[in-house]
Amino acid sequence: MASAAVVVACGGSSTSARTVEIAITPAGCEPATVAVPSGSTAFHVKNNGADNVTEFEVLDAGGKIIGEKENLTPGLEATVTIDLKSGNYSLACPGGSTHATGTLTVSS
Repeated sequence: MASAAVVVACGGSSTSARTVEIAITPAGCEPATVAVPSGSTAFHVKNNGADNVTEFEVLDAGGKIIGEKENLTPGLEATVTIDLKSGNYSLACPGGSTHATGTLTVSS
């Protein structure tokens, strides 16, 4: 399945975090490729029926986890908000069959 970059704006004030919708599926993170501008970003993560994938992580270029949500069994959802700086990051949904990892590009 092809991946698409997704950015979803949320809120009416300039101080609101933008929201990116992420689905955890048996394949992994959907979408697996995300591009956003720098700043506060909320990742709204929902497990859409993935029994073997119950975690979402954002990792910096050095592999350090800078935000995560764990124990998201099928049907559960949660939000993690991160203040992102320009650069390249990794997304991880460990255990996914085809995209257990993805990319996050943050522009200035």
